[in-house]
Order: sequence, then structure tokens, then C-alpha cells
Amino acid sequence: KKGDAIGKRQVQRIYEQAMVATADRMEREGFTDEAKQMLAIRSETHYLRHTGASQAIEAGGDIRHISEELGHANATFTESVYVNSEQARRRTEGRRRLV
Repeated sequence: KKGDAIGKRQVQRIYEQAMVATADRMEREGFTDEAKQMLAIRSETHYLRHTGASQAIEAGGDIRHISEELGHANATFTESVYVNSEQARRRTEGRRRLV
């Protein structure tokens, strides 16, 4: 709307092109199943939203502000989706470490 920003459709197009290019490379490098999964979500820009929120939380962002930006009714919901999933991921990764 301000004239110098890109629109929603442009973001979607760039995202989809990046996903297809990534899937093509994965296919060339022998990651066939992963490439198929990548193509299956190529038009799902919601992953950008989730990734952005996850990175903001990991960087120490205020969960209340992040929740507001996402349009969630309250920070408790945001915390249950993003923080709890992050803790589960860390536990899973920790199990793989050799002691």
C-alpha cells in the first residue's frame, strides 16, 4: 500500500518458486521423498508465518508481542503452540546426542 513494499501475492510467488527450486535440487541429490514433501507444501505460505514466529521466540522475543502479531486471542495459545513444540524438539535432539 505504501508503494515500496511487496504484496501478499508476490510473497506467495517467491515462496513457491523457492520451494520448487529446493525440491528440484533435493531430487538431483537423491532426496526423492523429501523433494515430494517439499512440493506438497509449495503453496502453503503458512509455514513462513510459523517459521517467523518460531525464530522470534528463539531470539528471545516477547511472547505477548508475538502473539499479538500473529493475531492469537492470547499469549497462552501462542506459548502452547510454539514454545511447547520447541521444547519437544530440544528433547528429541537431546536424545540423539552421544554421552
